Amino acid sequence: MRFIVTLQCCLWLLALALSLGPVVMAGGAAWILPVVAAAWAAVQGWALRRVPGRLRSTRWLLVAIEAAQVVMFLALRAADGDFDSPAALFANVSEAVVAVVLLLLPAAGRWFDRPRDAVHLSAPRTSDG
Repeated sequence: MRFIVTLQCCLWLLALALSLGPVVMAGGAAWILPVVAAAWAAVQGWALRRVPGRLRSTRWLLVAIEAAQVVMFLALRAADGDFDSPAALFANVSEAVVAVVLLLLPAAGRWFDRPRDAVHLSAPRTSDG
């Protein structure tokens, strides 16, 4: 699951890098794609930083991010009226759906089973030894 979310974050950063050139040339409202790509990569990066804390809220944050990504893609497709290619739909939604399924498994629930007051993310870790 962590690998999938990291991969998605990297793909958003790649989309940001690839869209900067055409945006500078096009002008107008084309700036929205790099802004969305940067914001989405920042949100996913922030959520990934919270994963080692194993908080229950982090699990649901990741589920919400992945579900929002699916909804955002489907809304953009619906606005364009472009549901002609099932392969493109599958390719763009499959990673997020797999991440949601993995996060909803009981094993993930047990892993993200630390109460909020049991961990402080900025506290240094100590080893028992």
